[in-house]
Amino acid sequence: MIDDDTSEVIEDGAAFQRDGEIIEIGRYPDLKQRYNPDEVIGSPSFVVIPGMTNAHHHMGLTSFQLGSLDMPLEPSLFSEWISRAVDPYLETIWSTLQMIELGTTTVMHNQSMVRTPVELDFYESNARIVDAYEDSGMRVAFSLYNRDQHFFTSQKDDDFLESLPPCVRRTGEG
Repeated sequence: MIDDDTSEVIEDGAAFQRDGEIIEIGRYPDLKQRYNPDEVIGSPSFVVIPGMTNAHHHMGLTSFQLGSLDMPLEPSLFSEWISRAVDPYLETIWSTLQMIELGTTTVMHNQSMVRTPVELDFYESNARIVDAYEDSGMRVAFSLYNRDQHFFTSQKDDDFLESLPPCVRRTGEG
């Protein structure tokens, strides 16, 4: 929400940064005189805005990039299970490059363990993802994606199993 009493549009505005840190925001002629920058990026037709936040993110490569057809969510979940495993660091770095290019500087990463390479354990895989975010410079809130009931139904497992025809219901006898 913007508070009209404190927000300000800076006509002919600019941001001066040094080594990726914003030092000052103000009118372009004032900043140019004060800092004499080596390089100027942009023009009067550009708009400077704060970094965007991606509030729900899982992974960087799409099902299509992994060799599956582009399809609705539910069928694509099955295709994720059979797609190839990808190094979590490389996939996350790829994802951060895409997000940064589009102006995203902060992300909420909801981690699922769908395509973790077999040689990586749970902790190493997650650490590689967090390392990629740190190396990219993006701010991240990292959350482990959990599920405490059956994946295909919102029912309790026992209720779901009881609803199946007897010929496909598992009896628990082996």
